[in-house]
Amino acid sequence: MVSSIIVAREVSCIKFSDEQTLLYIGFENAIKVYNPITSQFIYTCNYAHDSFILCMCIHTNNDSSYLFTGSQDKTIKIWQIDAHKKPTCVKTFSNHNDFVWCLAWFPHTRTLYSGSFDKTIKVWKVVM
Repeated sequence: MVSSIIVAREVSCIKFSDEQTLLYIGFENAIKVYNPITSQFIYTCNYAHDSFILCMCIHTNNDSSYLFTGSQDKTIKIWQIDAHKKPTCVKTFSNHNDFVWCLAWFPHTRTLYSGSFDKTIKVWKVVM
């Protein structure tokens, strides 16, 4: 081990931005944004979900980047992300009947796949 990042709560998921410049950390129902170059937290989104965040994935296109989060609250949220601003929730999906456990983004068709404890994989056409 080289070092540790102290978050103060149980970490449930982490994901680097596509540019590898920021680390997004899911813990409890919040998101922290960490800069690994400066070793500093730059933003915190408290109460990002109503329950624990369990999974994340990221999509970047030419002009925007998006963070997708799945939660024990049975929802998926889409966050517009930018290195210079706090993440902003732009959409919420709520069609699962149990925890959202995993997410995968398929950029060719702009489709999000979500796996849940409800024994389904939902396929979401995402328009941003």
